[in-house]
Amino acid sequence: MKRFFIKSAVFAAVTLSVFSFFSCKDLFNMQIPKSVSVATDAEYNVNLGTMKYSLSDTLSTSAITEQMQESLGNSMQLYNYIQDDAADTEKDESDILSYVLHYPVYEVPVDIGSYLDDLDFDSVFSSADFGFNFDQTISVPSVSGTSTTPIGLDFMDEFKETIDENLSANSFTIDTCYEPGIKQELESNHGSISIVSEAEKIYYKTGSAIEITFEKTDSNACTEGFVFEGMGFLSSDGTSSDLGGSDWVSVKDGGTIEIPLDNAEGLPSEFYVCLKGKSSGGDLGTAHSYKVNIGLADGSDLLRVENIKKHSADFGIDPVDFQMEVSTSEMEGLFNSATISDGNIELSTSPISGWSGVDTEIEFNFAGNTISGSDITDGPSAATTLFDKVADISGTVITPSETPIAIGGTVTVEVYGATIDFTTDVSSLEIAYSYEINSLSDVEIDLTSPKYNNIQTSYSLSTDGTGSCIELTDQLTKYVKSITFGEQSGTSYYKHNSSGNLDNTIPAEGLGFKFTLVNTLDTDDLTINVNSNIMNYHLTKNLSTTSDSGESQTWVQYPEVDFTALNTSQKNYVDFTFEFANTTITLNSITLGQDYKLSLAFEKMLYDWDSVTLNSDGTSVDGENSLESFDLSSLLDGLSLDEESIKNINIATLPVFFYAQKPTSTDDSLSDILNALHLSGKISIDYTTTDSSGNTQNDSVYVLGSESSGENLNFMTDTVPWPADISTIIASDETAAALAAEGKVFDSEVLPYLNEANADKYSFTTDLADIINAYPETMNFKYSLALGGTNSDTVIYSQMLSNISSGGSGSESTVSDTSIKIDMAIILSFNLELKGDIVVDIMSFYKDDWATSDEDLLSRDSASTYEKYAEYCDAIDSFAMYYRIDNEVFNGLDFKAGIDDSYTGIQKEIDLSEGKLNTLSFSSREIEKILTTYPFHPSVTMTLTGGTESSPKDLTMSRKQMDSEDGAYLGASVKLKLDLSNRAYIKIWGED
Repeated sequence: MKRFFIKSAVFAAVTLSVFSFFSCKDLFNMQIPKSVSVATDAEYNVNLGTMKYSLSDTLSTSAITEQMQESLGNSMQLYNYIQDDAADTEKDESDILSYVLHYPVYEVPVDIGSYLDDLDFDSVFSSADFGFNFDQTISVPSVSGTSTTPIGLDFMDEFKETIDENLSANSFTIDTCYEPGIKQELESNHGSISIVSEAEKIYYKTGSAIEITFEKTDSNACTEGFVFEGMGFLSSDGTSSDLGGSDWVSVKDGGTIEIPLDNAEGLPSEFYVCLKGKSSGGDLGTAHSYKVNIGLADGSDLLRVENIKKHSADFGIDPVDFQMEVSTSEMEGLFNSATISDGNIELSTSPISGWSGVDTEIEFNFAGNTISGSDITDGPSAATTLFDKVADISGTVITPSETPIAIGGTVTVEVYGATIDFTTDVSSLEIAYSYEINSLSDVEIDLTSPKYNNIQTSYSLSTDGTGSCIELTDQLTKYVKSITFGEQSGTSYYKHNSSGNLDNTIPAEGLGFKFTLVNTLDTDDLTINVNSNIMNYHLTKNLSTTSDSGESQTWVQYPEVDFTALNTSQKNYVDFTFEFANTTITLNSITLGQDYKLSLAFEKMLYDWDSVTLNSDGTSVDGENSLESFDLSSLLDGLSLDEESIKNINIATLPVFFYAQKPTSTDDSLSDILNALHLSGKISIDYTTTDSSGNTQNDSVYVLGSESSGENLNFMTDTVPWPADISTIIASDETAAALAAEGKVFDSEVLPYLNEANADKYSFTTDLADIINAYPETMNFKYSLALGGTNSDTVIYSQMLSNISSGGSGSESTVSDTSIKIDMAIILSFNLELKGDIVVDIMSFYKDDWATSDEDLLSRDSASTYEKYAEYCDAIDSFAMYYRIDNEVFNGLDFKAGIDDSYTGIQKEIDLSEGKLNTLSFSSREIEKILTTYPFHPSVTMTLTGGTESSPKDLTMSRKQMDSEDGAYLGASVKLKLDLSNRAYIKIWGED
């Protein structure tokens, strides 16, 4: 039952809501009980709330203004208008929704500056669509890197091993050593061992020594009193002990003789190790044998060697290769190629002391080039390291790519003749090599690269009416022959005074642009060309280097703009083109690791015109403005009426007033020119209609002249004081007083110009009601006017315009005050006449394609089964909906509605009378049909009752309600009623 009742309620709510011009979403204050149970003969009532359909979004000032501006442009102004009540009518005219539409339909420029303002250069050039406003940051990455490689210089063992091997080679044995048996000492020299080293002098660390070890190899015990001693010494000549020696040491039972090597003066490259022995006592004939070993004592280490006499290769010290890569991938796209102006490769070791005379030979290779000679210099730590060499790589041309630049080379260390201090640990000595590129010169960049994606290298204003474009008005191209922007005198440009003489005290600012430029790039090659054929503007501008904050730049020329060559039969557009002269440019220098900026921001357009030449030879200029927005279909679009119904609506009156004005001036020269200018020709409202047979007819209503001849246009002596604020309400002083009390802005000064009785307050008038009521397919304001003067060319200088106005005393000057112009004002009053019934397909408000679809109103996929709802359908005796219609906008509106569903056969008339409680009932049988038939797809129509062609029925829209806080709306108050006749207790719906 739950689903049945909800679907029934939805059906009822939707049915009523569509009758009232809105959908279910507009319901509010709706309350549905959480759980309902009914018993025998129960009656259940529920208030569904109220519903409204607002017309404010359709008929408000803002809505109509937006609709009109779509075809008329932003120059159209719409004012609220409150009419005074007429004494001879029963209507409340002050409550009829009315507007005054003001629209300029024709202008001949006198002040070209005003026309150039209207071209709206500033908005176009400042817009996001203008591609030559750009802001590009160029981030140049740093390029540097370091690496290390070991170098094998630990050759101390080479020296030690040479000496140790020489000593060991001279070890010997004493096969028979007899005890002398006498007390007299017997002394003997063993001889000397020659030691030759690879250095001129060798120094040993303290405690270093040569050991001569005696090992007794026989088994005979030494006799008591037997003495056998030995000593050793170092000699430069093999005989003297000038290099030091040992004490006498007993070796009869074995022993060790130590000859010190830590001679403070050092040992020569060649010296001798000498051994002496002496013996006495013992038992004559007792023999002994010894093994004598000679070598370096443990812990003996070299301290320093001087003037090495051996080459590095002899020590096994080979040349060291080094290799690394320079990545330029981050710079790919930033520039095509560049020359390194400051860059280097440095090779060095860590600090090392006590080494001197070591020669190094280094070969550098960078980007396939060998660096040598004067391009390699000592680095900052050369004095404290084995070597520190810097290779200058400036002058090398690089091309960024994904392929890195190879750095390589060879380090050869030569120790011949060097002094080496072995107290420095060189076992882990490494070569550190690094590269760094600090700056580049002759940097070629491509502005079309994705790296410069914020820069549009060329941009042109659209000349086909699409996108960013500046259209030249017909008045400008047809009435203006030429415009000048100053005349050169010497090296400067000046303007003419009001007498037409060149005045060197009036500087000309010319035609051009003001841009804010930020350019921190060091280049003389960044040039922009700005061209316009129509404006005769051709400028080449070099974008000089600026500070980070930029500078304002003025790009002007002083052309003569000639419009006579333009094809005035078509639309013409300003054709400015901006482009870089070259998209590939060269920077003088850049510093790596730094950001650069190039930006251009439009400030304003400059058009300080000097003179304008008007075409005043009497040649007719034809033109037209569309008035198609004034048809009733457009004005009543929000009501969704079909074409046939809307043709039963007439507008009672649509008065149009035309105002022809030309400026006046206190300048005698200009006053004479203006007084001599006159307009003559024809003005008409042209429209096209189609009759019921499909025949098309073109008609014209002439408001100046006739089809066969023109006439002179009478200019007004003053001007219409249109309020600058379009929110101002146009009303009489009597009505306006009440508005003022409400805090609303009003104006009554315009009213005399909207009264047909005041013939001196307008140039000509007509009523468009008959045309509008004919429902034209097209409607245009059409003119063929000729401007005449004393001469065929009328020259006006800008300095003449300082005291120009539109001629009205006390009126403020506006942009159009300096033009010869025709304005029109239309009084649009929603005082309508119905000459027939208006039929509305209500379901189209629910869904646009309802008439062509077969959608189920209850949103089911198929018909509901009778069995599912039988219990509940039997319980329902009837279902009724009570509603009251609220009409707060249409005065004198009678309407009715009907439901017709071909699937269920249900047809019902719906009473939509205002101000009383109406009823729409469905019997249980009808409810059963709705639920068991698929789809339920009713057609709902509403009919507004009208009159006849000869006796139409008045229909007005309420201004007061439109201005009220609630706005203008149609609405209804709704409640539902169920009569249950079953004797059983039935739960209608609930939580379970």
